[in-house]
This record gives sequence, structure tokens and C-alpha cells, in this order.
Amino acid sequence: MNAFKNYTQLTELYMESMERLHLIESGVFSPLAHLRTVYIKLAPALKNLSQGVFLGKFPELKIIRIVQTGLESMALNYMEFTKSNGILQMIRIVQTGLESMALNYMEFTKSNGILQMMNIDYNAIERVYNHAFNGSHIAKL
Repeated sequence: MNAFKNYTQLTELYMESMERLHLIESGVFSPLAHLRTVYIKLAPALKNLSQGVFLGKFPELKIIRIVQTGLESMALNYMEFTKSNGILQMIRIVQTGLESMALNYMEFTKSNGILQMMNIDYNAIERVYNHAFNGSHIAKL
């Protein structure tokens, strides 16, 4: 059962002060085709975002912000970004426990969109692996 199946017109999703949030299910955002913003803040128990969290089509998505979480790993490479002008404004991952960016961490190619800005400040990143951004088109990193 999908938690958001009855909220298909939702455009802004703010999840703040979620001290016990430890899991976001794969595909949970998939019914939210009109989603423009995803903002996750103050979720210290959230350690991982699995590959399927952003599984689906998000033609209106502009901003993903993940701030002050316990995030150690995540993958955005299964997001199908099919916006007509192909531009996602920002992915901001700030003050998390993120230590590395692995193979195919994210893919923003000509066929699935361009990321205008990625901000990864104040994390514990020690290593960015070869092909972490695998052919992505990112205007500002």
C-alpha cells in the first residue's frame, strides 16, 4: 500500500522534525506526478535512501532538499525526469552523514534531463567514486 496514493495532486512535500523516520519505501513518491518540491529536514534516523525512492515520472519536479539527516548513502539514478524543458533546478544535500558517492549515484543525461545545481555542503564525504555522476549534465556543482 502506498502512503501517498490518495494525494496525487500534491505539489509540495515537506517532512521536517521526523526524529524516528528511518525508512522511505521504494516507489513511495510514484503517485505524485505533480510534485515540485521534496524537502526532508531533521531526520537523524534516516540513514539510507534506496534506489527506488524516486522511481516514477516527475514532470514538474524542481527541487529536492535533504538537510540535517543521518543519511549515509542514497541513489537517485532511478528517477525518470521527463520535464518538457528537461531542467531540475536543485538537489541540495546538506549536513548529512553522507560519506561517499558510488557508481551511478545519479544520472541526468540529455534524455532524462539536466540538473541546474547540486549542492552537497557540510557532509562527511571522503570519496567520490569513478562514474558517480555517469554522464550527467549538471550546470553547477
